[in-house]
Amino acid sequence: MDWYVRGIIIYGDNDVTRSVSLGPGVNIITGDSKTGKSALIPIIDYCLGAKEYEVPVGVIREFARWYAILLQTKEGQIFLARKAPGQRLASSLMHIIIEQEVQIPQITDLSGNSNRNAVVEELSRRLGMMDWSLAKSVYDTSYTEPPTARNVVSFLFQPQNVIANKDILFYKTDQERHREHRQRLQRIFPFVLGAIDAEYFSLKNELETVQRTLRQLERSLREQEALLSGGITVAWSLWDKAVALGLANEATNDTLDLAALRIRLTALVESAGFEPTREPIIVGDPERVGILRGRSRDLRNEITILRRQLASAEELSKEANQFIGTLNLQAGRLRTVNLMEEAPDKSYACPVCNQRLNGIVQNVEHLRAVNNEVRTQLADMTTASPALSNHINQLRSQIAERRAQLVIIESGLAELYQIQENAVSANATWAEQQRHLGAIRFYLERVPETRNDSIDLQVRAAEGRQRVKDLEETLAGYDAEDRLQSAIGIIAQIMTTLSKRLNLEDQEAGLRLDINRLTVIRDSSTGNPERLYEIGSGENWVGYHLCALFALHSFFSRRGSPVPSFLFLDQPSQIYFPEEKPSSVEGTENKQTDWEAVQRMYDMIFATVEDLDNRLQVVVVDHADLNNPRFQHAVRIRWRNGSALI
Repeated sequence: MDWYVRGIIIYGDNDVTRSVSLGPGVNIITGDSKTGKSALIPIIDYCLGAKEYEVPVGVIREFARWYAILLQTKEGQIFLARKAPGQRLASSLMHIIIEQEVQIPQITDLSGNSNRNAVVEELSRRLGMMDWSLAKSVYDTSYTEPPTARNVVSFLFQPQNVIANKDILFYKTDQERHREHRQRLQRIFPFVLGAIDAEYFSLKNELETVQRTLRQLERSLREQEALLSGGITVAWSLWDKAVALGLANEATNDTLDLAALRIRLTALVESAGFEPTREPIIVGDPERVGILRGRSRDLRNEITILRRQLASAEELSKEANQFIGTLNLQAGRLRTVNLMEEAPDKSYACPVCNQRLNGIVQNVEHLRAVNNEVRTQLADMTTASPALSNHINQLRSQIAERRAQLVIIESGLAELYQIQENAVSANATWAEQQRHLGAIRFYLERVPETRNDSIDLQVRAAEGRQRVKDLEETLAGYDAEDRLQSAIGIIAQIMTTLSKRLNLEDQEAGLRLDINRLTVIRDSSTGNPERLYEIGSGENWVGYHLCALFALHSFFSRRGSPVPSFLFLDQPSQIYFPEEKPSSVEGTENKQTDWEAVQRMYDMIFATVEDLDNRLQVVVVDHADLNNPRFQHAVRIRWRNGSALI
């Protein structure tokens, strides 16, 4: 698809903008590190509807309020602007203008007249994406959506972390972050390579629909044949069960044929209609059940609380009795202190020897005080003990009272539960009657009265088989697999030719694309397939990336595939890191060899674009600044000596 990028615009505050103008053919943007070169790919991808906002953090994010690109197509120009998300992960707000020649708007004119999904849908339609899904069958629920413009961005960009990566060949196809995009790219390859098209998918979907309908018809035919063969037996079985369930009053004469039985069964169903033969039985007082359940629950809670209080009171009574015993023991020990009598001079004499006790009067007074305190506590505990016993008796009485109430309530609930059980049994009979009436209706609807009634199904099934046969023959004529292998073979030839231009190692080895694993395979002279991640040397990794992408775009251009015709390359010379012109470099022989490899790489780019009559736009951002006329003529911007994107 002859689409290319005419310009990149970044809108900042106060109507300040930064722009990059591009044209068809080869465009080179050369400059120092940290000048904004590597931000161009995520900016364009963001404007094309990427889910993620991957513009590097720093001055560009701080400056930008809107990002925009101008696309040139055969029909005219498409202006796509997308709002910078600020602190969010991404913004869905977009502004789109489609005109023969777009006048670049000011930031104040960017009202956001569309959103990401609508823009992707519009781009997909203009690229000629089909309306059919990528699903392999009606049972493939993983890819129910048609392909979109987002599915082909892997062919448009080779950022710095991909172009020299031996494990990843295409943009956004790493297993960890972009597993879904990788899987959809694998699915879309046959479509973009022309092995299948919208008509193929239309016929394929029709075939699956007809096959599904045919299977249903054949199943119905088998059911009818089986039912007809045992029709009289089934009819008698249905009638007998109807009698057993009380739907029919009496048994039928055993001599009736199938037609007569069908009449009886039809009359039975019509008399019952589609309303229940009787309403299901419901318990008369469900509110009463709820009340009793609530009261039972409350009584059980009250009994639990009273039991805890009783246990605490009994434990307290036990401890009180132990304390009274201890006090009685202490009182008995202190009783002897009363034998000491106080003399008129406030002195005490020994009650045994009548000797005066000088110096220990205070101890006698203390013992008497303790004795009095013990007797007081003993009197208090003796008084409190009957009250505690009375409290315990009250708690036991309350528990017994609530237990009696609980017995009465549980008895009432048991009676209501029995009523409910009887009602359930009656409802089960009613439900069984309804199921059997449904079985009779199903039998009458599915079983024809005579074998002639199945002729219509047989005719429709025969027509379905013929349509399946016609569609299968038409699809077989597409030779989709052969066409796919032919396309891969053509791409392999282009890749091999390009690898020779780059002077990559093992010149006699053939290269081919593995669209299932999304990698490059080198068929070595030993006969062993060597995948990209098994091949050494950064020069080979970059070279095979370029061979694969340019071969694909060459094929896309010649066939008119729904893939935009531009390719952005970010620092393809990074493995050599030349930053000066060769004429000013004093290097070793290895350095000169590196420059020769870089020169071959650019020669291959120029030659491939010229072979395609400049229908492919290639934008290269690089440190390299080669001193040859063709390279210098292709330089659009030089960001050096303080000059940068922002």
